[in-house]
Amino acid sequence: MVVKLPFKFPDRYSFEGERLEGGQGYVYICSDLFLERKVAVKVVSTPADMTALRQELALLADIRSAHVAEIYDLLEAQSGKHIGLVEQFVGGNHLADLVGKCKIIQFMRTMYQLCCGLSDIHAVQKIHRDIKPNNIRFDEEGILKILDFGISCNVEGEGKTLNGKGTHPYIAPELYDLPANYTNAVDIYAAGVLAYELAFGQLEACLKSIPPQKMGNPKKFSTSPLNIAPEICDLLDGALNPSPAKRPKVEDLKRAFERRLAFGRHRAAVTSGAQSWILSDSYQSLTLKSLDCVLTIAYDGLRFIVTSATGNVDVNNIKVKVGEELPASCVVAMNTENGSRSFITIDMSNPNIIL
Repeated sequence: MVVKLPFKFPDRYSFEGERLEGGQGYVYICSDLFLERKVAVKVVSTPADMTALRQELALLADIRSAHVAEIYDLLEAQSGKHIGLVEQFVGGNHLADLVGKCKIIQFMRTMYQLCCGLSDIHAVQKIHRDIKPNNIRFDEEGILKILDFGISCNVEGEGKTLNGKGTHPYIAPELYDLPANYTNAVDIYAAGVLAYELAFGQLEACLKSIPPQKMGNPKKFSTSPLNIAPEICDLLDGALNPSPAKRPKVEDLKRAFERRLAFGRHRAAVTSGAQSWILSDSYQSLTLKSLDCVLTIAYDGLRFIVTSATGNVDVNNIKVKVGEELPASCVVAMNTENGSRSFITIDMSNPNIIL
């Protein structure tokens, strides 16, 4: 079947003959002749969809993320009956293609990238509102991209919504009881449902009920055949909590996945006067002594923690506690009662995550 364009695109966009069906209209695959790259032109014709497309453009203008599909241009027919959004073409598989086939390393890399994208969205006070497998796709290099911001919105503080838009079963439980506060916790819940699909291969009936979890609680992530790390299981269980206030922040999820993907590859440079040490997977524990104070630091493959401390020891001017994690860059002060002090600096480096 020969596909015709709904209106004449600028000459720089050469239609390649492929048209895809989208939620609000059609997507036309074109070549950008100026920049020599493939693009997707999303075209709508109804007034409501035109408004939504302009809103999508406005929302995306503030987001800078390697995991969000870019918007390049806005096209409008001379007749005013159609507008088109020129977007980055993402030609790989949908996330839905991984469901039932996911291995642990794919799970970790996929969820880490999703959390990175959501972190960038939430950082500029936006909510995606429609996180689901069909709105997430991989490019030709395997980089995850979040698509379709058609129903996205700004974080409105204490405002309430009367419209619980989204896609079941990824809609958060609070949106079935309107009016409801729309917070970025709705994206966390959707990410939790998506993680459950990848981890178990399918959703339980309790997650598919309306409202979700009316029929009971889902299985814990610790029972997944993927053998997911305990700290990540706890966070993902929390993402599915019916109470939005009890769900983790996206930064906590992102950090947990990042640490596991970089397991054993962190380094901490410790300096005391003219002496220096490197804590890493090959040198995992260090005891520091000065004046009448002793501090022992250990690396467990994920973080650098205080395993013992005696005397008056501060970290960044706060009394040290055994079991606490050291911040990325810190100054340790060892103090005596007569006012003498010695200082130790600790600087940590995190390896880049290779996807």
